[in-house]
Amino acid sequence: MNTIFVSSTFQDMQQERDVLQNSVLPRIKELAKQYGKSIDLCDLRWGVNTLGMSEAESAAKVLQVCFDEIDKARPFFIAILGDVYGWVPNIEVVEKSTIDRNITIDDLLGKSVTEMEISYGALKSTSSSDIRFYFREIKNKKKGLFLNSDIPKYYTRGTADDKKRMRTLKLSFQNKFVSIQFHGIKKHQDLMVWMHLRSYCIRI
Repeated sequence: MNTIFVSSTFQDMQQERDVLQNSVLPRIKELAKQYGKSIDLCDLRWGVNTLGMSEAESAAKVLQVCFDEIDKARPFFIAILGDVYGWVPNIEVVEKSTIDRNITIDDLLGKSVTEMEISYGALKSTSSSDIRFYFREIKNKKKGLFLNSDIPKYYTRGTADDKKRMRTLKLSFQNKFVSIQFHGIKKHQDLMVWMHLRSYCIRI
């Protein structure tokens, strides 16, 4: 089975991940059958077993699983980025999660988990054609661009510095990989995503 790793912040990207899982993935699976293959998405929303661990150990475990799953799915990687930069682990967590890995800790310190995933999963890829970036840009909050009539505050939460870092992150990858902008989840948004992913999955 070939797996595509899906990277994004969680709370503000629930709808996008739901569209991938519930609407796009079935089409991908059906297409894969025609070629005698099987494809799945790695979606870590449902958590990692950290029972009995301290907070620091739990955080390190989550990062370790992220890196493990990226390695299993490599080179296939999808990133969905909005306006939220996400959680930035401290040095203790980063050190514990990178033991026995070919990762330079200094390259990860001060970065959010999402940016770490992108650095580890996308920048270490041998082919940019194996990577897809989807950038959510909220242009108008009053025209029903989202399934919910009111865009939750957590879609754009964070400090001014966090938002600046996310804008910089998007720009840094926009010209290196195939990137598609979208303006929310519309009624047929899943079809657009599907059409972009179809040619990608045929390569797999």
